[in-house]
Amino acid sequence: MSEHEAVYGFYTGREFVEFSAKLHGVTAVAEAADLAIERAGMTEAQGRKLDGYSRGMRQRMRLAASWCISPTCFSWMSR
Repeated sequence: MSEHEAVYGFYTGREFVEFSAKLHGVTAVAEAADLAIERAGMTEAQGRKLDGYSRGMRQRMRLAASWCISPTCFSWMSR
């Protein structure tokens, strides 16, 4: 993850992931967000604003956003 974060603190974690997915043309946004957020271990925090997240939590939510765009990228985690 980059040292300089590109997250919008006024979004909730879920809104951020869904926004990123929509920008990249993902069609099943809600389903992709559900899976990616769960994989990142952020299900409980997804309704909170990003401004209230720790740095590590923001990084995990950014990771979830990237998984929505390219879900095959997280197949290595299931090994």
